[in-house]
Amino acid sequence: MLPIKKVADYYATKLCEAGIDCSVIAMDVTNDFLLVALRLIILHSQPFLQRVLLSYFPSLERKYRRSVLPIFANSNHTFIDTLSQVATDQSWQKRSKDSLSSFVDVITKLISDNINLTIIGLSELNIEVGRDVITAFMASDEKLSVRERIELSLKTSDQKKQKDTDTVAPIEVMTMNGSKGLSRRIVIIPAFDEKLLPGNNKGERLEEIRRLVYVAITRAEDQVRITFPKRRARGDPLNYGDRPKISRYADILLSYSNY
Repeated sequence: MLPIKKVADYYATKLCEAGIDCSVIAMDVTNDFLLVALRLIILHSQPFLQRVLLSYFPSLERKYRRSVLPIFANSNHTFIDTLSQVATDQSWQKRSKDSLSSFVDVITKLISDNINLTIIGLSELNIEVGRDVITAFMASDEKLSVRERIELSLKTSDQKKQKDTDTVAPIEVMTMNGSKGLSRRIVIIPAFDEKLLPGNNKGERLEEIRRLVYVAITRAEDQVRITFPKRRARGDPLNYGDRPKISRYADILLSYSNY
């Protein structure tokens, strides 16, 4: 797990050249999209979540999405009511009106508390998720936080997939950002170097990277393994020329003595 895609691709290539079964896990925007949709399924009346889903809605052109959001921001109506009103605006093309009406219908399905309708609504948002995830999520303990319910349902799905396959899973190479919402038994974070983490970043970006490192570490169910080489090989994108220095974010590890 690495913070930069270019470096992750390099490591994956070297692993494959060495004969190690390896797959690159690209960051999937539908991952964050799925988390937003799942939260809405449980919370129902959350205008912010509805706005986020609209910003991804594939059937509505960007210029029309942009014209809807300011109307809602300055309105006392619910988001669905606002969309319904805009859908009657004569300045909109029929195709865009139909797309907006479709989005209203999708939101209605997501908050219906009906598994079949919910799955249809997710598919109309181009979110592919197993029925087992939605079933487990909607049936999860209401006393848990929404975040805990999401993590529990996704973890259950991961465990099921692992049991369903008889082959040895390949090493997965991904970015820290792309690991959100995932969990693995062992997580490896190579090149824990100050030149990479945080690199040349400054200001608020430093705290953002700290959160990414925290996310990466907490993806592990059993172990986190961190490597730190004494020197870099030629051609390695992490060969900065300077003597390697362990990242300042190593202090995050101190609170995880079991790792």
